[in-house]
Formats: sequence, structure tokens, C-alpha cells
Amino acid sequence: KLREQLSREERVREGVCRLLSACTQREQTLHAAQALLACNARIQAFVEKLRRAQGAELVRRASLSAADDDNKERSTCKAKVCLSDIRIPLMWKDTDHFQNKGEFHRFAVFCLLKMDTEVFDTKMITVDRTVTDILFDSVAVFPATEPGFELQLEVYSCCLLEDLSIASTPRRLASRLSSSVGRSTGRRVLRQRSLSDLSRPAPRQPPTRTPVFIHRAPKFHLLARVALTLEHVYDGFRTHDLTITGKEGYSYWLPLYGNVCCRLVAQPACMTEDRMTGFLIVQYDGDKQDCKLFCVLIEGKLLCFATPQSRAKGQEPVFIMPVNKDTRMRLVGCEDGVDRLQVRNMESARWQSHTLLAHRSPDLLAWLEALRQHVWDLDNWKQCCNKVMAIEELLPRAANLQSKPGSSLYYDM
Repeated sequence: KLREQLSREERVREGVCRLLSACTQREQTLHAAQALLACNARIQAFVEKLRRAQGAELVRRASLSAADDDNKERSTCKAKVCLSDIRIPLMWKDTDHFQNKGEFHRFAVFCLLKMDTEVFDTKMITVDRTVTDILFDSVAVFPATEPGFELQLEVYSCCLLEDLSIASTPRRLASRLSSSVGRSTGRRVLRQRSLSDLSRPAPRQPPTRTPVFIHRAPKFHLLARVALTLEHVYDGFRTHDLTITGKEGYSYWLPLYGNVCCRLVAQPACMTEDRMTGFLIVQYDGDKQDCKLFCVLIEGKLLCFATPQSRAKGQEPVFIMPVNKDTRMRLVGCEDGVDRLQVRNMESARWQSHTLLAHRSPDLLAWLEALRQHVWDLDNWKQCCNKVMAIEELLPRAANLQSKPGSSLYYDM
């Protein structure tokens, strides 16, 4: 499967290269160059994963034994990880931003989000010295992520070369310049404009826009990066430090403040999916009466309903038993020969004990394993299991290039 995906990406890269060579407009070349960079990142990720898979297969064959299979480590459930609302503040010099002095440059900026073989790119944003915050409204969702993930956020930029020669200035603007910059300078402007008009033959028909062929494709450079892990997951916005790779003086350099603000959330499967369901006989603490209830293990709780229909209708459970890293579980044999599963939790500064029974002993063993696995998942996903974090498909919004004072991170800092 990895080889098929690698072969497909290589064919995509060939198509992007042909498209890049056929582009005639700057916007086309910029988007094609962005697609080529993202495609190369995917190919590199597939090659590295294929190399790791081959090495792991050799190690597994060398150490394969029945004892290893019996003592293999417990695996952790996967999670859906989402990165959204990326915001990067800029710190322009006062002479550039407020006084509008110095050289005027425009930049094309986008982000590359990489995790294992999953590679996403945000939309491209045009930035100049009037922009104080770079906003990306893209949403990247990684559907099957392990707790030890590392999400690489990379910022790329490219300087847009503009044609600012005086020969391309319109006649009306040249006339205004002749009266505002002085007579001698104005005469030179008009003379240059007149020579340009004389050298251009008079059109016999309305002029048409001739495509400008760009022989050299634009090149995006890595400006900054940051690696996000499980400890950075938070149900809200957080600021992270960027590692700036670009240096001042390079054509693609932007005055980054050194931080990126984004929202990184995770939804482990143990918080959103039923880990086990079925009927159990539940005996409350201090109550010897047995109650047959429909039990659901999810979100760090054992929810006990009167019937499956009660849960389907959205009714409240009859009883809720917490399941966390402090929960103690053990099988207890009784004189009647029926095994019981004793579950103890610390509640209100004292131990609360509950007993679970099943009609068959294998079912009770399956519940014991499910409870232990659930505790393992909760412990490995840490703060992601405090509550279910919302993952929403954010509506696209236009980036506000003309930031008003007091409405951006630039003015806050």
C-alpha cells in the first residue's frame, strides 16, 4: 500500500511539474510551486515510512517467538487530532508600518502541516507591511493519531517581484508627478514616457492582454517551524514558540515576532466511541440487591441504563460508575462458584465498592479486559480525556489585511 501511494504521488509530481512549466501568470506559478513543495514533502514522508517499515519487519522476523506474542505491550486507542485558526503576528519597524517608508515588498506565505505521511497545506496569503497578523482559516484533521505524535508546522514565504519601473507609469500619473516633484524631474519623467510611447507602434485594434511567460518558477523558502506534541493539546487557543530559520536580509525574510497562535485539539476514540456494551448485574455499595442493567463503557465512565432503548432515547442513566487511573479492579470468587468483578473508586474521601456479575464467566473476563484497556487509554491520552474537545469545521473567512489598531496581536504586544 505504501508503494502504491508513493507511486501515485510521484505521478502527481510529474503532472505538477508539467503544469508549472506551462503557467503564464504569476498566480498560477505561485500555486503550482506550492503544490510541488507539498507533493515533495509527501513523497519524502512515504519514502521514510517505507524505510522504517522494512527495518521493523527485519527486526520482527529476527525476534519472533511465541513468548513475544504473549508478552506484547498493550496498544493505545487512536485519536482524531485537529489543528486550526493559525495566527502569526508580525513586528514591522515603525518606519515601515506607521510611516510607510522604506522599500515596499509583498510576500506569498503559506503553512505546511506534516504528521507521519499526512501532509496538508494552507491557503496562500499575500502579505505586505500593512499586515500585522497572518491569518489562516484552514482546518487540518488527522483521523488516526497515536499519543506519541509529532505535528510539524512549517511556514514558507516567497518575495513577489513587482515591476515598479517608471516606464510603466500611466500618462496621467506622470503628468501629476511633473507638477509635484519639480520641473527638471518632471521633464525627465515626461520625456521617458514619450520615448516609450514613440517606440510602441499604434494598435489597429483594441489592445489585448498578452500572457507573460515566466521562465523561472518562484521558490518558497522555509521561514520558521514548530513541532507540536501531545503536551501542546489544549481545548482553546495557545501560543507556541517558533524556531526561525530565515535571516534578516534574505529576500523572503519577514519580521516574525517569534510565536504562532493556534488551536490544537484531540478526540481519543475512548472518549467518543463505545468501548464495550452489554448487560451486567450491578450490585451497589452497601446494597445486596442485584440490578440487571445495560452498561456502556465510554468517556471514563460506566453508564448503566435500564434498557438499551433508554439510552437510544437520550434518557439519563440509572447509575454512573467512574473509571479512571485510580480505579481498582479484581475478580473475586464466591462460595456459590460464580465469579464477581469488584470495582473500587475513591469518592468523597472514602473507597466506594461496586460488584459486577455476568451470566457467563468469559463475558466477565471480557469486561475486566475492557476496563483495564480503558484505564490504559485514559492514562496515555492525559489531558485529552478531561472532557470531549470539540472539532468543528470552521467557515472560511477572508483575511483582514488592513488590520485596525487594537484589533491585532501586533498592537497588543
